[in-house]
Amino acid sequence: MIQVDISSFTYPGKSGTALQNVRLGIDPGECVLITGPTGCGKSTLLKCINGIIPHTSEGTLTGDVVLNGVNTKNASLPVLAKMVGLVQQNPDDQIFSLTVEDEVGFGPENLCLPIGEIEQRIDTALGQVGMRPYRKQSVNALSGGQKQRVVIASILAMQPDVLLLDEPASQLDPKGARDILSVIASIHSETRRTIVLVEHRIHEVAHLVNRVIVMDKGCIVLDADRDQVFKNHIDLFYRLGLRLPETIELFYQLELEGLPLTAEEALFALREEQIPGHPENGPLLGISDPKKPSQKITCPDSAVRMENIWFAYEDRNWILKGIDLGIRRGEIVALLGNNGSGKSTLLLHLCGILKPGQGDVSVFGRSIRGMRPESLVGEVSVVFQDPSLMLCCDTVWKEIAFGPHNMNMQRPDLEESVQNALKVMTLEDERSRPPQSLSGGQRLRAAVASVLSMRPRMLLLDEPTSGQDRRNIIRFMEHLKFLSTENITTVFITHDMETALSFADRIIILDDGKIIADGDPREIFLDFDILNRTALQAPQSITLSTRLGLSPCLCVNDLARQLKPVTAHA
Repeated sequence: MIQVDISSFTYPGKSGTALQNVRLGIDPGECVLITGPTGCGKSTLLKCINGIIPHTSEGTLTGDVVLNGVNTKNASLPVLAKMVGLVQQNPDDQIFSLTVEDEVGFGPENLCLPIGEIEQRIDTALGQVGMRPYRKQSVNALSGGQKQRVVIASILAMQPDVLLLDEPASQLDPKGARDILSVIASIHSETRRTIVLVEHRIHEVAHLVNRVIVMDKGCIVLDADRDQVFKNHIDLFYRLGLRLPETIELFYQLELEGLPLTAEEALFALREEQIPGHPENGPLLGISDPKKPSQKITCPDSAVRMENIWFAYEDRNWILKGIDLGIRRGEIVALLGNNGSGKSTLLLHLCGILKPGQGDVSVFGRSIRGMRPESLVGEVSVVFQDPSLMLCCDTVWKEIAFGPHNMNMQRPDLEESVQNALKVMTLEDERSRPPQSLSGGQRLRAAVASVLSMRPRMLLLDEPTSGQDRRNIIRFMEHLKFLSTENITTVFITHDMETALSFADRIIILDDGKIIADGDPREIFLDFDILNRTALQAPQSITLSTRLGLSPCLCVNDLARQLKPVTAHA
């Protein structure tokens, strides 16, 4: 049993409260979703539940959290670690061992378990997250998504009664996310452990949970049964700028009964409503033989040119294998692919941080061979997957001004650039806060703002929508669209298929270090061979529209517009 009775929690140096009047109880065996806008206090609440607050995190807590009759204020962290496990937003915040095996075994070893049981727990946990082949590998050689799997395994190996998961699939590819969420579902059904999930991508976890808690500005504004939430409180999600499952949105816009959480459930319900189309036919319809995207294009006005790029890290295994790529000025390009496919490695070649073992990379007509990365400052700016690696100043304003100041930007221009970046990334109210005191999503926005303020000719963004609510994603991506009209190029890595489909001019898919698809987003998501090969999943709007025999829809609003005349006469 989890009992939370918190009057307030305030971080040091911040006048407002991060949590206020938070009161809830969670029964053993429940699976609960906590969602809300970025920075509303979700992660802070999880840290209160597992005892990080008040034991190691500074701030003023008024109130109590009780786990199975134990007040977290009065229990030591080693005692609490046996009861509750927390998977934090950023895996690098939790990993400190040198190898995967050592990381997963650290907790059981500190429980003083027999060697045989420790070995068994390591093997079982790694198997659950699909990381057995990497048991002896250095954690530094893993991708961000692979690190996230290791952190989840390290918590599973402890076998706590309560699992707290802060965006557990945020850095995973679609297949990895489905696998991990399937593991969570199995753990819940088989062991009846209590599970609390924090997630913005509600469509990915809605089917797992029986209860939904919505937070805003440090308060709980809704706490109800999942079906009641989606049936009676859709307006709240729109008001807070939160993402809903597209199927739920579609039925809401069409004023149809039912709460379908998957495309299959929606298709069945539409058939029951006698909607014309082909929901019973199984395979996708609409385009029987989609055009195969090209793998190589010619760019007469290119921002980037990569020719036969091969690259390996110290282990000498090729990460990039014969990459040929051109990117035009002003293009918005989304890089998709499974974890470990080479996306981040490719991105780091575009800013000169990495140099190819073979081949050549040209950026705005200049070869990066022999070039120091700082030579591209002002022309190319990169945001890493972990924004904390980029934040070094003591306030958000100074962080965003750091780049322009070091470029010797004149004071009036500097202040205008900083103010514009604060506005675009909705950080005006956080300008005086230390960046490291921000939530994970806010830290990412601060890192993005710090490169926008430099006014580069090309932006390189590694998972820029991670941890963001719908409103912030749309605002930021629409700004990138505006920048493209000024010939500014954007290349971004994402596992968010809806964002890639809605905002990218072009999608490139990597698999095992090779480009296997390159083309128009709509064509890519209708190439079923590619989707099956990479286990990527088309957004529900594409799946539903094609299964209904309609022209492919890029978003749920387009699909609703096509179906409204039909449902009105059904």
